[in-house]
Amino acid sequence: MHLAFGYFSGSESYPEQPKELHKKIATSGTCSDRWHLAGRDDLSPEVIAILAQDSDPEVRSSIAVNQLTPAVILASLANQHPDLVPPISIHTNAPPALKELAPILWQTDGSIFQYLVDKGATQEESTDLRILHSRLTRQHHNRIKKAQMSLPPDEAPYMEPPRTPLLGGVWRSIHTEPSNDAPPPYDPQFLRDAAHYWEHWSK
Repeated sequence: MHLAFGYFSGSESYPEQPKELHKKIATSGTCSDRWHLAGRDDLSPEVIAILAQDSDPEVRSSIAVNQLTPAVILASLANQHPDLVPPISIHTNAPPALKELAPILWQTDGSIFQYLVDKGATQEESTDLRILHSRLTRQHHNRIKKAQMSLPPDEAPYMEPPRTPLLGGVWRSIHTEPSNDAPPPYDPQFLRDAAHYWEHWSK
């Protein structure tokens, strides 16, 4: 299952790591232990902050998709490591400005809901955005079902979501009032880098 349609997580998926040892593992554990730790769903804010600064890119990638990771750390990770923009920008907790860099279809229902809350969307805006997201998601799943008809019963087709409009562009098309967000703190080079990594990540 792709990240855009549900995160695979849960402490039962990872080796036993007593909570009282989390900080020690985060600061001095092996790379493998730190990577496994970053995927757990029982981390403290302090441990998450430590792992977000890890020297290993795989550990940072793991903490970037952990559903406990808060917006402030996701924003910092994206600013320091633009290659993490794609997974971060579809994270439920990501700041709205980062979510706007992702194609709308890659967002989950939960991420869309939080985005609308963060943007202070009106009922009409929320309805319009959700209808579009639902329609595009339904079309994508219909394409998968159609592809599955030509495969043996025990094989499941995997199709990446198409490059639908960016969430930010869709929002601006339905929202005419000034946003309650501060202007995104992204310079042109960051936006070019983000687009580059999205292009390769979505293939």
